[in-house]
Amino acid sequence: MLIQINTAITEAVKKAAKETEHEKNNKIRSRKFIEILHYNFRNVVFPLEQVFSKEVINETFNRREYLYDMLVCKKGNTKSGHNSKISIPYIKEAILVLESEFRENLQYSIDDFNKLVCAKSTYYVMILPLSSNHKIHYLDPIKQIAKSIKRELLICFIDPPKKWHNDKINIVSYVYDSEKAEFKPFKS
Repeated sequence: MLIQINTAITEAVKKAAKETEHEKNNKIRSRKFIEILHYNFRNVVFPLEQVFSKEVINETFNRREYLYDMLVCKKGNTKSGHNSKISIPYIKEAILVLESEFRENLQYSIDDFNKLVCAKSTYYVMILPLSSNHKIHYLDPIKQIAKSIKRELLICFIDPPKKWHNDKINIVSYVYDSEKAEFKPFKS
């Protein structure tokens, strides 16, 4: 499943770069990436599940973002106590929680990573800005916090939106090995 998740992220960032190539605003480019990733997850990786992000309305729940930049979950239904004909959807189980932070500031990244620590999910994904020193600036400090996540954690370092040019976008991914308490390069 991590291969499919990583592939969806790679495809989304390339498509977002292409669709926003004349856009100078990094926030708009980042939002486009999340929107495309939302559809990749909903239509390809998790077609039977519910997907939430701030860029796309989830029709079943009639809302956008649900606690995280992106949440993929299983849905359940319960009956209204006032009218048994009314079915109310609820989140039955989180499958994937994703946070992304393209600002090149460790404090913002740790704030978002803390949200992953608070989550109960099968998969955890953190997207961070790629830099020449990403291991020292991000991966090493986050390693201590990652010990709190006992399931599959994928960290994707992606060129910040201001560096997205055509198909020349660098993406470096790592998976956390909780038994050895270390990040390993992830190859899909």
